[in-house]
Amino acid sequence: FSTFSPKVNMQRAARALFSSSATSTTRASESSTRRRLKRHTNNGSTKVGVLATTASIAFGCCYRFVSMASSSSSQSFTEYNSPPPFVVETTTGNCDKSIIFLHGLGDTGRGWSDIPNQSALGEIKNCRWIFPNAPVIPITLNGGMSMPGWFDMNALERESLIDDKGMIEKASRYVDSLVEEEIKKGVLAKNIVVGGFSQGGAIALTHAMTSAHDIGGGIGFWT
Repeated sequence: FSTFSPKVNMQRAARALFSSSATSTTRASESSTRRRLKRHTNNGSTKVGVLATTASIAFGCCYRFVSMASSSSSQSFTEYNSPPPFVVETTTGNCDKSIIFLHGLGDTGRGWSDIPNQSALGEIKNCRWIFPNAPVIPITLNGGMSMPGWFDMNALERESLIDDKGMIEKASRYVDSLVEEEIKKGVLAKNIVVGGFSQGGAIALTHAMTSAHDIGGGIGFWT
């Protein structure tokens, strides 16, 4: 695992999703960023699923950390009893793009909330980053002990896995509620990207294939 760098690879994926209308100044800055990234991306590997989107990249933005309690979407989704998402905004004005990123088994939304602050992804201007928290559930693979998880896992071997369809579909509905909340706030569906790592990536890709909303893209890392 020492050579795996999902956050570096996520930079590449998100740039591909938000890259259609960059200015010449932006392209020059991106070229410099790509040179920096190139030194890192040869060390790791990841599986990334990307659907096309249109938006723009701009630079020189600031960061605004929004109270977790400010998210009303998780409060309206009554199937989960978990903390609301951790929200970070990279903005000098109103957000017109949203990225929803789901953590992996045993993690929390806060665990990934440094992505926009400690990587080149913070250069995506006027973007609201939403890091949901999975419910705490018993995990069979963990001897039945409870931990944050989007669905239960009974084994690591593919041939032994039992599909926890109910929890996967519930998590996908939860993501849909987050998407709908962003749309209500004025963000176009095509400017919303859903991604995730490990279990979170499985939910992100499930949502991309089943949601009625024509969102901008879906990204799955190590999924």
